[in-house]
Amino acid sequence: DDPQQEVIDPYKIMRKSLDLMKPSIPSTITIWEDLDQTAGAIFADPVQTETVLINLITNAAAAMEGDIGTIKVGLSRAEPEQQGSAPTDDKNFIKMTVSDNGPGMAEEVRERIFDPFFTTKKVGEGTGLGLSMSHGIVQRHGGHIDVESAPGLGTTFEIYLPIFYAPDAANAAPG
Repeated sequence: DDPQQEVIDPYKIMRKSLDLMKPSIPSTITIWEDLDQTAGAIFADPVQTETVLINLITNAAAAMEGDIGTIKVGLSRAEPEQQGSAPTDDKNFIKMTVSDNGPGMAEEVRERIFDPFFTTKKVGEGTGLGLSMSHGIVQRHGGHIDVESAPGLGTTFEIYLPIFYAPDAANAAPG
């Protein structure tokens, strides 16, 4: 599906995603939030953006396999030197972060996580499409995803999406 893009507040999308997910997260897992309400607007499909966040939060919870753990969810403006690995064409981005202190991933797993149908779950527990789909959604919105993970060190996903500036905002008179 083509994204139905509109100017959205990523804080509201993250808030809604968290509110939807919290009831299904085991009580042994703490969700820690660091959400900047003033990070900026993005031009994105709200449903697809929510889908990406829900996929990442679901995976973070599943990675802990019922153990005690923490999922950290963050929203901030990414300064140019903090915009991850992809070339950014001097765009300004917001950064949405989902990290967990679960078991982490080996390099050979991390390299394949965005491949369609790749999964480390048992048969019947997952399709291996969530991360592949999330990666495609972010790319179609002009962004990119970085992943940091190592065995025993948890996993961090950073989603970068371009900040939307109203075309006439720069020329508007102050006040």
